[in-house]
Amino acid sequence: ELESRDQPMAADESMNDSGNIVSSQEPMSAVPDEPPRYNLRRGKSSEACRWDKRTVGVTECEPITGVPSPGRKGNKVGKRVPIYNLTIRQAIDKLGDDAVDSIVKEIQQLDDRDSFEGVNTEDMTVEERKRIISSSMFLKDKYTADGKFEKLKARLVAGGHQQDRAIYDESGSPTATTASIFIVASIAAQEDRAVATVDFPGAFLNAEMPKNKGKEVFMRLNKFESLVLCKIDPSYQKFMRADGNMVVKLTRALYGCVESGRLWYDKLSKDLESIGYVKNPHDMCVFNRIESDGSQSTLVIHVDDMKITAKAESHIDKIINEIQLKYPKLEVHRGRVFNYLGMVFDYSTPGCCKITMPNFTEALLDFCKELYGLAPTPAKDKLFTIDKDSKPLDKKRKEFFHSVTQKLLYLGKRVRPEILTAVSFLTKRVQCSTEEDYLKLIRVVQYIRKYKNIGIVLQGSEKAGVFAYVDASYGVHPDLKSHTGSTISIGKGPVHCKSSTQKLNTKSSTEAELIALSDSSNQIIWTRNFLLAQNYSIDEAIIYEDNKSTIELVKNGKSNSDRTKHIAARFYFIADRASSKEIKLVYMPTDDMIADILTKPLQGKKFILLRRLLLNWYDDGDEL
Repeated sequence: ELESRDQPMAADESMNDSGNIVSSQEPMSAVPDEPPRYNLRRGKSSEACRWDKRTVGVTECEPITGVPSPGRKGNKVGKRVPIYNLTIRQAIDKLGDDAVDSIVKEIQQLDDRDSFEGVNTEDMTVEERKRIISSSMFLKDKYTADGKFEKLKARLVAGGHQQDRAIYDESGSPTATTASIFIVASIAAQEDRAVATVDFPGAFLNAEMPKNKGKEVFMRLNKFESLVLCKIDPSYQKFMRADGNMVVKLTRALYGCVESGRLWYDKLSKDLESIGYVKNPHDMCVFNRIESDGSQSTLVIHVDDMKITAKAESHIDKIINEIQLKYPKLEVHRGRVFNYLGMVFDYSTPGCCKITMPNFTEALLDFCKELYGLAPTPAKDKLFTIDKDSKPLDKKRKEFFHSVTQKLLYLGKRVRPEILTAVSFLTKRVQCSTEEDYLKLIRVVQYIRKYKNIGIVLQGSEKAGVFAYVDASYGVHPDLKSHTGSTISIGKGPVHCKSSTQKLNTKSSTEAELIALSDSSNQIIWTRNFLLAQNYSIDEAIIYEDNKSTIELVKNGKSNSDRTKHIAARFYFIADRASSKEIKLVYMPTDDMIADILTKPLQGKKFILLRRLLLNWYDDGDEL
């Protein structure tokens, strides 16, 4: 998210002797004398390195209209206006010394951890000079998933987009899938496990950059960054160039470099394996270990955020102590309610894990504050109808439509799957959105506003198992393609949901249902294999299907009728999995088919009933 830049890079920013931000066109000496309005208490290992607020000139910047003073905990001035990815100049203009404090803290951390070393550019070869990349400093507010302000965070980011990816064998870094996160949460709830979350401050900086010749990364610090670094650590003054900039060689993995994520993952996974953890082969970011009492502990890794589940709090204590030996400055959160990856995981009710996204939902509704009103369902009956005479949106509203659709998809794929049918349609309209589409977008937002406090509830079953509901609506799109809906659980509550248009036309509802089964089977089988790798004894995955003809086709493994002879053999893949006892198809009447809500825009009591069954959330205020 730090690489999403809607503003030019801050490579030309600096501070003049009056404490004001200037561009590179304004002359500035390489190492200026102590500015009259600048005072930095120096000390490489001291956390007291701060700007003296009595002498910082930037506090006299003109305030931005409509932006209250930066609120902190207990601020009574007004609601804090969120700050997202500001450059140095923007941040100091808006936040004054608070921004400078955050910038200094970031550069102090980098220096304390020996993240780079100064370079004399005169000694560099022509090839090395070609590999110099830029740097940018961005500032952003950090909030917990339930909306509480944490801190203003500055981060120095390397211009990795300027690196040559061809010289790296492997630069991609895995992250835990949402399905894995939800499966582990469901197991933790069912087994009443102790839970903790851990954050690794400056995670990437724990990994060393490659020292191979030709793979070194050289980075240019702009004038402002160079000036602050020299005040923190005067040994860098000899590397200052005449233009006020500085070139450094990275010794630690810095955010933004193409290889940093992979270097961090490799280091962390190696350290976890050294204390007895083993990767789940179906998700390389899930680690398990058998503790001394025979119980299992599980770690889920998502970049620098870790979630720990174990049988007892004493196990959590032991695990954290072991990890702290290698990473001393961990931020640990204990209890029964956690913020993790923008979601709130609530284990306060025995046997259940309630997952919501209150902060994201509020931010979404605030972004769409002009789309007022409430709606009982995410879409009206004619969701898939397209009026070719509807007027196209202008550029500004089209961009707004695209942005809101993206936010709704993010929310729907996590804790609000009941909106996926509507959002699936909207995603196909972002490049050709019309006034009619805009009204359909408004409807989804109005529905979220009416039911903004609900989410999903995960519960395990008496015996570990995989339960999937798969359905298809035949020929419902204008091009007569069908729509697939599927949901997977390991008890109650979804660990994975999907709503999508089928990629080819079919000649019957039976064929559409078979294609839906085939398209959904990969995730179903993966879920079963994941649980097996977690050391659970699993029978066949149960797939509920409401079309008896489709079930017969799967049982036979081939067509027995002229009406179905045209169906490609690849769609009978599901029959092979059934014969190998990996899955089992079970008939379920259409009225009870939960996945029906993911295939068409339902209304009224039918929608409410299936929403409750899908989310496993019954406290919605509606009556059937």
